[in-house]
Parts: sequence; structure tokens; C-alpha cells
Amino acid sequence: MVTASVNYRVGSARVTRIPETSMEIAPARLYVNWRDVMRENGSVIADDENEEPLTISVHTWVVEYNGRTVIVDTGVGNMKERSFSPPFHHLDTPYLQKLEAMGVHPERVDLVLLTHLHTDHIGWNTYHDGVRWRPTFPNARYIFSQAELDFFKSPAAEERHQVIFEDSIKPVIDTGKYETVSATGGVFEGFRFHPTPGHSMGHMSISFESDGERALFTGDVAHNPIQIYYPELTSIFCADGERACMSRLWVMNYGADHNATLFTAHFPETSAGKISIAGKGFEWSYV
Repeated sequence: MVTASVNYRVGSARVTRIPETSMEIAPARLYVNWRDVMRENGSVIADDENEEPLTISVHTWVVEYNGRTVIVDTGVGNMKERSFSPPFHHLDTPYLQKLEAMGVHPERVDLVLLTHLHTDHIGWNTYHDGVRWRPTFPNARYIFSQAELDFFKSPAAEERHQVIFEDSIKPVIDTGKYETVSATGGVFEGFRFHPTPGHSMGHMSISFESDGERALFTGDVAHNPIQIYYPELTSIFCADGERACMSRLWVMNYGADHNATLFTAHFPETSAGKISIAGKGFEWSYV
């Protein structure tokens, strides 16, 4: 089920979640080491049919501050050819209408910040005008990792990745209204990119500060709150599980150290929360 938009304040900024779609998946299918980790922690393992599925939300975040409008990640998009991923294939959602309803007009978006270039984070970079794919936010600067862009030039970029590049990245590049972030990160109008590789090799988390309050947009560092309690869990979507775990620990320490609100890309419920230290580990609390 796709839940409603949710509003937050970070200092003087308003942060709004725009839901697009959601799905359910068995934990043993999402995490390659699910059963081993659960057994190591003394949990009773049910078979796949009796395990409660995990909800994966797909949404984007809109940040409004000082007269600026920023979108963090752009979801799946409509009418994208995604036969390799049936839940995302030829979606037809009222995403743009949701933006308009909250007063966000595509031509007034100033920045589009992308944590990484996977299909469910870049789809609304573009829309189809009946002839070709065009940038959805025509006056915005799109900012993303150079390492993510370089991936599409590598042998690892299979045919399906080329489809993603052609319909959701190349139309942006062709306009020239984009910038890339190096492996060390970068700062753009109050937002800071932090390297958090593992899920993908150029993955970045993005922090934001307003009036002494902090936020961190985590991208796919974690897919569900259970990874806060068991950070060693590795999703099937991660390129390098060990590095993803290290990045997850960095994000959790950042959240706890700075009392930052974490705006996640796939957590269910409100999708936002706080991290606290509990004994030798961490706890998650929705806000």
C-alpha cells in the first residue's frame, strides 16, 4: 500500500515525502545472508511461506527552504520499459499531480540530487512527451556521482542498464544542466554529498543542515529498519556487501552523533526516523 505524503521540519526547511509505489518481499529473498544472521543471533527461522514479508516503499523527498525547491531521488517514473523488474514496469502513477498538489511545479524545481543511479531513484528525471524523453524538471541542475555515471561506460553495464541510461540519464546529460560529484563528495547550496559505497560503487548519502538541525538522506544504505539492528544483513541489490555494511555503520553513527533525522529511500511507515545508541548497537525510532 502506498501511504500518504508526510511533512517534516528541519530547522526552517520543510521536507515532504512523495510516495510513488510499494511492494512486499520475503526477508530471505531480500537479504542474501538472512538465515545465517538470524541463526547467529538466536532467532527462530520460519520457512519462506510463514515469514512476515517486509514492505519496501518507493518515494522521493522534496526539500523547500529559502525560496528553493530541491528533490532528492526521483523514483521509478511512468511508462519506463522495465521488463527486468516487473514491479517497476510501465508504471502509471499520479506522481506529478502529487507534486502539483503541494505547490511544487516541475519548472520551479532548482536542484535534483541523486544518491545513485539505480532505476528506482532516477525514473522521474525524465518524462515522455509522446515523441522523446525529456527532463521532468527543465530548469533544475541534476547532481550525481561521477562514479555512477562512469559505470554505464563499463562492461558491467548490461543491456538493461543501457535502457536505464537512455531513458533517464542521457536526456539530462544532453541538456548540459548537470554536475557530477567526485569520490570525496561535494557541497551544493547547503547539501553535502558523503561517499557511502557498497550498494553501488558510487553511492552517496546527502546531508542537509538548517538552523542547527540536521538531516541525512540515506539512499539505499539500508532497505528496512531491521538493518539498523543487524547491520551485517546484505541485500540482494548490493554490489559489495562488506562495503555496504561499513557505509551503513557510518550512516548510523552520523545519525546518532548529530541527532540527525534520517530520510530513507525504502523504509515503510513514515520512512523517516532517528538513530540512537543502545548498548553495543543501535535503535531506530520513526518520527
